[in-house]
Amino acid sequence: MKKKLFFMTLLCAFFLPVAVLAKEPEYVEERGLVFANGTPLTIEARTDGQEGALIKWDGGERLVPAATSVFGGSHNSDEAIETASITMNGGTVKNIFGGGLHKSIVKKATVVMNNGTVTGSVMGGGAHHLKQTDDGDFIDSSVANAKDRTKAITIVDETTVTINGGIVEYAVWGGGESYSYTGKTTVTINAGKFNYVIAGGSNGYTGDASLDIYGGEITIAQGVNRGEMDNISFVVNGGKIDKFYAGGEPDDGVNGVINESINLQIVDGEIATLEAGTSGGKDSLATDLIVAEINSKFEEKIGQDFSEENTVVTINLMLTAGNEGTTIQIPKNTTFTEEELKELIDEINAELVDENLKLEGFYKDEELSDPFNFDDPITDDTELFLKLVQLREDGGDSGEENHNPDTADINLALILAIVLGSATGCVVLSKKLKARA
Repeated sequence: MKKKLFFMTLLCAFFLPVAVLAKEPEYVEERGLVFANGTPLTIEARTDGQEGALIKWDGGERLVPAATSVFGGSHNSDEAIETASITMNGGTVKNIFGGGLHKSIVKKATVVMNNGTVTGSVMGGGAHHLKQTDDGDFIDSSVANAKDRTKAITIVDETTVTINGGIVEYAVWGGGESYSYTGKTTVTINAGKFNYVIAGGSNGYTGDASLDIYGGEITIAQGVNRGEMDNISFVVNGGKIDKFYAGGEPDDGVNGVINESINLQIVDGEIATLEAGTSGGKDSLATDLIVAEINSKFEEKIGQDFSEENTVVTINLMLTAGNEGTTIQIPKNTTFTEEELKELIDEINAELVDENLKLEGFYKDEELSDPFNFDDPITDDTELFLKLVQLREDGGDSGEENHNPDTADINLALILAIVLGSATGCVVLSKKLKARA
């Protein structure tokens, strides 16, 4: 019996999955490089009066000068890293990469910047070409190889970059540097100051990229730089942008190609220049790739390089019911016929059956005395008030006039947004809980 148990223990040791601990972070001082090797890193400000940063991890820390580049992944390794994470709260470094350097694989990378200064770039992907030396660690490649994950040298399968503050003096990139492969990237800009913000990488390949801008000051925002991308999705709902290009900046050095589509939604913020941009060089517009919803506040800035057929100008429709409200975007000049309005109200009431509520109509005023006329095109931002009636157990009206029941306990606003969305193609922008009287 003891021999059998011993034999089974050996089998488990050989065949059961074993958790592999992340390799200790490595600092290559002579080249100014830090490799996290999959260990989560935090970048903090130094307290010794010197420029640079304090890099910390569970079990260790290291002071580094400002000319340091930090990698979430490894350097020249065949071993795939499952997750990499870098969070910057202060200090100064040169570059931050979610992935590794040269030959490296990271399956999922996360970069968060809350404060501090990056004098170069923040990149969600890895670096294929950075710091080329004569020691044989650089491997040449091409865009064609970067597109094929089985041939790519520098790989990040999925990456998320979130910027909540700080300064990036050159650029924020969703993808990686040179001939790197980045499968999927999501960049969110909430605050901070930037020269460039780019959905893709500097070259190579970036598959599907999302760039959401809610704040910050950006000189140039664009979808593509060089190399190839498949799909780009934008949401701009805040921030100050000097020049926005859905594709690439019309510059001799920007020749990147978007293979499939650009989905653009511009809701709010400040944009001085708004253009479709390029795909394939400065003389090749990305017009036919773009499906755009652009708020009417930017209507005069929409250039002729946007397709009239695939560009919808929208306005904000604010729906208020009792203590709840939702703001959605609908196409400018939207109208409803009497039949469409009845159908819409019937759909909403079908959603409200379980709440014993019934929608009787839409009004211009909070007192619910002036009905809104849906025959007239909705051309400007508009607030509508919904009149609801509490139903009795037998299905009849409670008889209350011009007074909404308490809606705080139901998800009424979201129900309305979903129904209106299916009816008009609108987009939910925000949900608010109105202050009680």
